[in-house]
Parts: sequence; structure tokens; C-alpha cells
Amino acid sequence: MWNLQIAPGVYGRFGFGDFAIQPEISYGVQMNFLKQNPEYNNKIDDMYLDQMIEAAVGIRYSPKKLLNGALEFGVTPFYVFCPEKNYSASYFGANVFVFYKL
Repeated sequence: MWNLQIAPGVYGRFGFGDFAIQPEISYGVQMNFLKQNPEYNNKIDDMYLDQMIEAAVGIRYSPKKLLNGALEFGVTPFYVFCPEKNYSASYFGANVFVFYKL
């Protein structure tokens, strides 16, 4: 199973020297794609939509002495809640990234 999320949201950014904390919240839709027999074919067998609510807190580090602050390193742990009519699903995850600011 894999999914694609479309979730607009809001965030705030609070800087402390080279570090920043960025809380975020978003609401949207996630499209889930299922492959039931991956050893036989690569085609998608089923797809369904879920609404989702995501909350995250990013921790970012942008050293001013390294390329004049053009590089930014970060980790963002997140929690996703998918409410349903008869049940609900939720999961945790994290994004790790490096940005180069042009």
C-alpha cells in the first residue's frame, strides 16, 4: 500500500539563533493505493480516499557560517489521524530533509 496526500494547512516558525521550531497542522485528503498481489504484477488493484488531519512539529537547523545560511537541515515528526464513519486510523512518522535555499 502507498498513499498520496493533499492537505493544505497552517504553520508558525519560531527562530532561536541557528535553530527554528515549526509547528504545523493540516487537513485534507489522502488517496490510498493497494496492490494485492505484488509478486505477480505491478498494477494497482484498488484505490480509496480518506480524510486526514495531520499535526507536526519541525525542528530546523540553518548554520549561518555554512554557505551563508543557504543550507537547512531538519527533522519533522508527525501524527496523522483519519476519521471514518465506523472506525478510524492513525499513524506516526517522520520526515528528514536538507534544503538548499537559492
